Amino acid sequence: MKKQLVIIGITLVLLAVGLSGCSENNVGSKFEGTWTSVGDGESDAYATLELFSDGLFTASWSYQTAKYGGTWDANETYLSLNFSATNVPAHIAIYKYTFTNSETLVLIRPYTGEKYSTYKKS
Repeated sequence: MKKQLVIIGITLVLLAVGLSGCSENNVGSKFEGTWTSVGDGESDAYATLELFSDGLFTASWSYQTAKYGGTWDANETYLSLNFSATNVPAHIAIYKYTFTNSETLVLIRPYTGEKYSTYKKS
């Protein structure tokens, strides 16, 4: 009986340790919210990016009144914006990114390493 309790105890400890590694590391949650350009990037940089928790986004530019949208995703290195709205040609914009702090997001062109634009969370 004592041997069975030890085996059950060890099994429960191993199960607890194994399941603790299953929690999802949600990289995307730090992106969620409304981001406004601080105006230090390219002239075609998004004026506002709204990234929603359901994976949808809207983007607008300072020189246009229309908003564009689609889906977004992020991993440890890249942020991708999949434009699928009917008012813009379907395409995917992929950026490397860095957070200088929790309220400042810098998008970087992955193929040149040049800064695209800087955003503040609003």
